[in-house]
Amino acid sequence: MERAKIDTEELIKIPKLIKAISHLLSEIVKVNSQIEYDAHDPFSSKVVTTIPIQYYIERIKKYTNIENSTLIITLIYADRVCGMNSIVLQPHNIHRVILASCLLAIKYNEDEFYANDYYAQVGGITTEELNLLEYNCIQLLNFNLFVDEKIFQKYVNYLSNYPKI
Repeated sequence: MERAKIDTEELIKIPKLIKAISHLLSEIVKVNSQIEYDAHDPFSSKVVTTIPIQYYIERIKKYTNIENSTLIITLIYADRVCGMNSIVLQPHNIHRVILASCLLAIKYNEDEFYANDYYAQVGGITTEELNLLEYNCIQLLNFNLFVDEKIFQKYVNYLSNYPKI
């Protein structure tokens, strides 16, 4: 997607956006937690991260100052990675899917970004782990980071009308 000049700041205020995204992902993980853990998932961790999804996204936002449009693209990438590859979001992988998707979204959508070691520190993993997650994520997306404006707007509309917030 060419850097969208869509004013998501007016459509969705930051606290509501993060709350909507995190609640949506939490609900998906809650439903999927009944599914058996797949050890072949490239995002899975042996240990479940205890930080709630909302706090994790807020932490990423606080330390990276990413734009709202990038948060929405993060959700689109996470959705694509799972949908295209039969990956089920569960407690063992959700934080890593978010971090890898966010890293790619930042690099694609933002004018400036930090080195991977900084994002690894923000995400609570090693730089080597983050590099591998980024590599797996971009491969699972078939190196396609383009987001059509209509798809982007569909996510904006859904999140701005998210019923649970």
